Amino acid sequence: MTEEMETDLSGLVEILEKKVQKLAQELVNLRTQYADLQSRFELLQQENKRAQKILAAQENSGQLNSQILNRLKKISEKLSAIN
Repeated sequence: MTEEMETDLSGLVEILEKKVQKLAQELVNLRTQYADLQSRFELLQQENKRAQKILAAQENSGQLNSQILNRLKKISEKLSAIN
């Protein structure tokens, strides 16, 4: 192998090493972004569970209020019938 070929190969190796370093850094950045997104997703899931529990409680409360209102109407009807 000639000296010129060795220089060319050495230059190519340096270029490839730089590209590998850039790719390694990009991989680190992507892993960080993935971890951030995963964390946000987990927080959103927790928030969604809390919201569903609140909604279920409100629905139960609404049903209870409706039952109480119906009972009061029946009592009112009975009182009206007495008077």
